[in-house]
Amino acid sequence: MSVSNPNLKFEYLYLDGANWKTWGEIVIDNRNSLSVEEATQKIRSLLIDGEFFNPDHCGIKRFQNLSFDPSIDHEWYEFHQLIETEEKSNSAISFDQLLKNFSSNLPQRLQDSKYPKEPL
Repeated sequence: MSVSNPNLKFEYLYLDGANWKTWGEIVIDNRNSLSVEEATQKIRSLLIDGEFFNPDHCGIKRFQNLSFDPSIDHEWYEFHQLIETEEKSNSAISFDQLLKNFSSNLPQRLQDSKYPKEPL
């Protein structure tokens, strides 16, 4: 892409217990002009198992009008990818703020993870 300071489109999804996918995206300001690869690496390092997050902990709005069955559903959303875009930001948070939100919830992220980080 030939844009001098492209924004980043953060694509994510919710996969419910019945395997139904709901997709979402936000366009966030990329003031530091990070490459997609560098930005993706920074995000994945802060996600549960490198791909999951709780939207309530990071400033991403939860999908509305989804049925929720607590016996099979969960709270986590899944990061899909980042894409450079010329679209204007449609989010109140910048990429830097998104990283801060993820990193400020590291203790919660570790509590949320159902997988041990160390061998038993």
